Amino acid sequence: MSMPTFPTEGLNNVPLKDLVWLIGNWRLHKESEVLDEQWMDSQENMMLGMFRWMKNGATLVTELMQIHQVDSKTLLQLRHFDKTFTPWEEKDKPLKYLLVQLNSPKAVFKRIDHKEQKGWFAYELIESHTLRFTDYDKEGTIHLEINFLRNG
Repeated sequence: MSMPTFPTEGLNNVPLKDLVWLIGNWRLHKESEVLDEQWMDSQENMMLGMFRWMKNGATLVTELMQIHQVDSKTLLQLRHFDKTFTPWEEKDKPLKYLLVQLNSPKAVFKRIDHKEQKGWFAYELIESHTLRFTDYDKEGTIHLEINFLRNG
């Protein structure tokens, strides 16, 4: 099986309306784990997202995410928080991903904040009820794949 190859250069002038298919409440419930992700519509040229991973009723991690325009590029920034809402990342160093591919309804983002931890992740809408999130390492190997179902 060949590894996927993704672009490395950011796309120019992508309007946030091209990512409206992300909007919604998404959930994966399996055994003792519940993963929720929510994306809100664009306001003030920014989309806001939230993620929560729970196991046995306890929160393992939460994330706050935003997609916005920086100059002509589309940037996704995120921060992780532990169960006490203590951030993992330093105050001035959120994780940063650049939109490098958009074949609606699939968007690929390349990590640009660390030299050592390069990689990509992708969101893809499968039909109208499944949002697939895939995290790839710097070699293009899948590290994590989540198939969320539309929740409500």
